[in-house]
Amino acid sequence: MIISLNTEALQKDFEHLLQKSIFVLNKISKQGEITAREYSGRQLEPIVKDVMEEQAKNTKFENSIELISGQKFPDIIANNYYGVEVKSSLKDHWKTTGNSVLESTRVEDV
Repeated sequence: MIISLNTEALQKDFEHLLQKSIFVLNKISKQGEITAREYSGRQLEPIVKDVMEEQAKNTKFENSIELISGQKFPDIIANNYYGVEVKSSLKDHWKTTGNSVLESTRVEDV
């Protein structure tokens, strides 16, 4: 699990951090530095964390991204309110049978 300890960030700031992080993750994937299909969601979490930490520099999230072990939902938390779940797919589709998240695993207040 990845968590941000910053309690003052606004939604637009978090969305901007996500956009920048997704751009970088797509770029390094296309360059072959990582091949997302070779990783499970859990294996991708530290990669996403590292990218988010880098993209968080000079923002309200700087020095606030933390990786937390365990099966909690969501994997990434910001401002103890916003969250992102890290997933991966071995195929070119994102179909799910559901039940991948239990309410009992939800991080409180998210």
